[in-house]
Amino acid sequence: MIGEPAGGFRRGDVLRISCPFTDAVVSGVHAYNVSIRWPFHVMSVDHFDPPLEIGRLPRSRRNLVLLRYGESEDPDAEYQGFCIDPDDDQPITAELLFRPYAFLCADDEPADSAGRGWRFIAPWHWSPFDGGTGTPVWPLALLHREGAEPADDSIGAVTAEISTGSHADELAHWERLTGASPPARSRVSSA
Repeated sequence: MIGEPAGGFRRGDVLRISCPFTDAVVSGVHAYNVSIRWPFHVMSVDHFDPPLEIGRLPRSRRNLVLLRYGESEDPDAEYQGFCIDPDDDQPITAELLFRPYAFLCADDEPADSAGRGWRFIAPWHWSPFDGGTGTPVWPLALLHREGAEPADDSIGAVTAEISTGSHADELAHWERLTGASPPARSRVSSA
């Protein structure tokens, strides 16, 4: 796949995918091209090690499960979205439009301005250390990355990114781009 971001895709990424025939809304017609409404958003990234033993050849090592613009994830659905194999030879191009909390890595542990400690699991999935509810109150301060005190460059990057904005801003930007809402299981009330 052309256009994969450094470090790979992750849940919550908003992508523009150019791919063969799919239902889409035409948003513009021009002399030499037709514009359609995108983007897709990543519902999950599945890794297979070793590669799958059945199915098409070559065997998949990973799949991206994508949802179309306007489609929200249903946590109770057995099957939803559609899969693409980013490692096969299909002429698919992905452009990363937005990554919520791009400055955080899975399992980062920030503290918020209210003094609460949090574990960032994935966009819209925060786990407070105190067992309470809500979402972090910005600005955030990075306490641990990969189980240790973070390097100065990591602290600087997070500090620069969260000096303005809020959880609500990240959510609003993502919802505007996807036309969707996060799954109910990860949508918590603001603290």
